[in-house]
Formats: sequence, structure tokens, C-alpha cells
Amino acid sequence: MPRKNDHRILISFGNNLKRRRKEKDLSLRQFAALADIDHAMIDRYERGETNPSLTTIGKLAEALEIEPYELLLDKKKG
Repeated sequence: MPRKNDHRILISFGNNLKRRRKEKDLSLRQFAALADIDHAMIDRYERGETNPSLTTIGKLAEALEIEPYELLLDKKKG
């Protein structure tokens, strides 16, 4: 059973991912090629529809040249 907080975490992660990708001026397909992850999956992560694995978070962060924790920060909490 999903916890109440799960959806908020996925949305926050997706927002961080999309914001960082756009800061790098990368299209979804360009980013997908860098991360070696299907662009449709990245789109689902950005929309908060899918829960990525830790290894996937690592690949996404590496492609963005950031630390994985930066994708997990909740901007609303400070």
C-alpha cells in the first residue's frame, strides 16, 4: 500500500529532474541518450508517475553532472 507521502516525493523528484534538465538546455531525447534511459521513462519520472530505482537515479544525476541527492531535495521544505 502506498504511503501518503509517496506521491509528493515522486512529484518533487520529477520537478527537480525536469528543472535540472532544462537548466542544461537538454531535450528529453538528448537527456535520454546521455543517461542511456528510454525517453518515455524519463518523461514518466518527470511527471511523477514512476518510481525510479537507486541505480537509475545515479544514472540520471551523472548525466546531469550533479549528485544524486540533489534530485531528491524537497524545495518546499527549505
